[in-house]
Amino acid sequence: MAAAKKMPNIGIVWLILGPVLIVLFNLLQPHVGIQPTDPQDAGAYLGKLAANGDSIRIYSILILFGFVIYTGGVLRLSSITPDGEAKIRMNAALALTVASLALSAVFIGLTLGETDLAEKGAAAGAAGNAAGSATYMGYAGALHAAAFGVNQAFVYVASLSVLVLGLALVPAKIVNIRLSQAIALVGLLGIVVTSIWNINTEEGVTIVGYLYLVWALLIVTVGVTIYRNQNK
Repeated sequence: MAAAKKMPNIGIVWLILGPVLIVLFNLLQPHVGIQPTDPQDAGAYLGKLAANGDSIRIYSILILFGFVIYTGGVLRLSSITPDGEAKIRMNAALALTVASLALSAVFIGLTLGETDLAEKGAAAGAAGNAAGSATYMGYAGALHAAAFGVNQAFVYVASLSVLVLGLALVPAKIVNIRLSQAIALVGLLGIVVTSIWNINTEEGVTIVGYLYLVWALLIVTVGVTIYRNQNK
């Protein structure tokens, strides 16, 4: 179904590219990937960060960039949403998306700090400075705990934003109602998972990874659908 207003092509690109960057580079992260390192095993987790610091930094920045342009895509989506209930819901989805962007930035910042300290701890240990290594690893462990506290909140807020986005797309009729409902369902599943489960485990990271993948496929489909509808 065609929207009442046309979405700029740059907004469509953001809506498609953002989720692709997020999922792709999240999968490439050495401590996440197909077989994630258990966040509960702080020693193994910090060791993985210390051994892969450069790639983790690059991928983390690209993931954050993905969140930024995805947020821009939702902003553009809001601009073509019809007035009324759909607009109210879409504005709420946008606000929640901005909040999840802020939380993702905090989580990534803590992860980068944790990575830096883990590298210094590993270097001190290799140089025979056991006391220095223990100090750095202790600080890294503190950031590790803080990062995953933020991560739990981030996934909850991000899931809520996806739920509200799907609920906004239903009355907006910008895309097929089944697609809109599927987006809302993914958001609801994310809320349920984070409400009853500690996602900061190997199993939790895996489940959230699958939710990310399904979410990305659905949002990319939204972008492609809008482009096709506007260029018929």
